[in-house]
Amino acid sequence: MHIKHRQQNIRMDESQSIFGRTFSTFFSENRTHLTTMFYNDQPPDGHDVPSSYAHAKGMIVADQHQGFWLIHTVPKFMPADNKYSYPATGGRYGQVALCISLSSSELAKVVNENFLLSRPFVYHMHIDSATEGTDLGKALVELEQHKWIKSKNYTQLNLKSMEGESFQSFYKNPSYHVDLYAKIVAKLLGTSLRVETWRHNPGNPLESECTNKNAEVENVKKIQVKFIDSDLQGNFSYYDDHSKWAITRDHTHDLVCIGDINRVESQFHRGGGTTCLTIANVWNNFNSFIEAIERCPDDIVENTTKSSHWWELIIEKTRAYFNRVRNQVI
Repeated sequence: MHIKHRQQNIRMDESQSIFGRTFSTFFSENRTHLTTMFYNDQPPDGHDVPSSYAHAKGMIVADQHQGFWLIHTVPKFMPADNKYSYPATGGRYGQVALCISLSSSELAKVVNENFLLSRPFVYHMHIDSATEGTDLGKALVELEQHKWIKSKNYTQLNLKSMEGESFQSFYKNPSYHVDLYAKIVAKLLGTSLRVETWRHNPGNPLESECTNKNAEVENVKKIQVKFIDSDLQGNFSYYDDHSKWAITRDHTHDLVCIGDINRVESQFHRGGGTTCLTIANVWNNFNSFIEAIERCPDDIVENTTKSSHWWELIIEKTRAYFNRVRNQVI
């Protein structure tokens, strides 16, 4: 699979946008024959969701045979009414999404193992009669009835898309008070990660986790964006990025994860997770977004992005120059 990031010339609030096209079936005459479930910790109606629910956003749309699972980070997206819409607030900060086409049986696994454990806030659900007797239909009923899993701390779920691509989900129980990335994902995979999340106060943002040398977690500090078909480019701080993604620090693993949870202490008690794929080209694209990193002491230059390394050298030389000038003046 070869993927490149392209600039979309259509606004996200238009029906021909990538989200609009994805949900075209949901807004068609066949809508009543679909099974649909929308969840969001910041639902479209704007009411406050208790923190006992997962910090997670997404949708499932399916018939009795197959459908898709969309993971996203956009607050107040999407109302389950009769017309596609995208919230104006979704354009202020960076966002990310992952859409996976899955069979009905794989979607049932997502609900049974990820959602019954993490407890997402469901603001819309419709189970079509043709799906009621399937594993997916039964799983959604249990989700609707809050039949939560209490016996497990986390799940590590393997999934196979309709096109045969492998995915791996890591979801945590809200009662398991740990950092998802350091204590579950990096630890289970046995590899170090670079993670971009919404690290704002209040919430006590976490510093890079450098104690486990085989599974460190470094925070991304600055993002750069370029497109192959446009001169538009720019950079911005993690503070202006609401997306939640992670990549392996080591290129040999080529793992990219998209998910729900932020690296802040206040989310230790929230359910949620991340879903990962291993495709070199996707890793290359996400790695190219990284301009600056809160690096662990043992992170060697070869593991940094070229741009972040050169920027750090420039900053160091500039600081040294002004120190020399100041000393001469004194």
